[in-house]
Amino acid sequence: MFLTLLQETLQITAPIFLVVISGYGLRHLGLLDDHFISMGSRLVFNFTLPILLFISIATKPLTYGVTLTSALVGVVATLLIWGLMEMVSRWLVHPRSDRGVVAMCSFRSNLGIVGLAYCFNAYGETGVAAVAMYLALVTTVYNVASVITLSRKQANVTSIRLTLISISRNPLIIAIVVSLLWSVVNLPVPSVLNATGNYFAAMTLPLALLCAGGSLSLKAFKNNVGKVWLATFAKLVLTPLVTFLLGYMVGLRGMHLELIVLMSCAPTAAASYAMARAMGSNDKLAASIVAITTLISFATAAIIISLLRISALV
Repeated sequence: MFLTLLQETLQITAPIFLVVISGYGLRHLGLLDDHFISMGSRLVFNFTLPILLFISIATKPLTYGVTLTSALVGVVATLLIWGLMEMVSRWLVHPRSDRGVVAMCSFRSNLGIVGLAYCFNAYGETGVAAVAMYLALVTTVYNVASVITLSRKQANVTSIRLTLISISRNPLIIAIVVSLLWSVVNLPVPSVLNATGNYFAAMTLPLALLCAGGSLSLKAFKNNVGKVWLATFAKLVLTPLVTFLLGYMVGLRGMHLELIVLMSCAPTAAASYAMARAMGSNDKLAASIVAITTLISFATAAIIISLLRISALV
């Protein structure tokens, strides 16, 4: 029974893993380069992913009570993992300057690419629409929490204000807000625009996953083994467990509970590397955590969802 369910859930995660590995392989074969990865990632973030979100949300009826509950569960789970890893890092992570990186990489999931890909493979556009509010609220918490934890000092009000301004200009957040309003007003999407949008939406996840694979780096892994595995355990085991328990406690069941667990099973976001580098933290440690969690999250996600399904908990 478990093996049958595991085979079913691998159909959700394995294709994503294979595309990511393809990106890694193509990079080393010289068929992808830094320029392609940089421009492809920009295209996804600024154009095709916002279109995918709009098409998925604006054309679907949403149950706002359930989607808001799911989003709040994600926010609380993030804050709990952040607080826990701040405490654990004080005991286990040295030097002190690396503690913020470990804490951030433990709670910050790759929601916009891998998380959405999991949800899309599991439930199609309905799944993407159902986690839109989750993506918007939790991403906001990620950014603010990351600035605070990487500062390793009293929260800098100016940096947090600049982060909030950046969030308000984030193309994904803008697309989610516009599409939610569109859905509330119940405006139809013209068929020509819908068809055009579907073309762009269809290229989003494959291109994003290829670029994610092409950007993976394990160069600094051997110098940070203990810290990498600590963050990996927190990200791929503790975070889904806490998310599931909170969701179950507040009454989420079925698709909505499975979707937030899938989102929480996503690996550490690649943005963690960029933020660590920008704030003068150990960016090589962040890159190693991103790489390891990306490579094994597909297996851990399949196992976790299989266990929940066989236990009839989702």
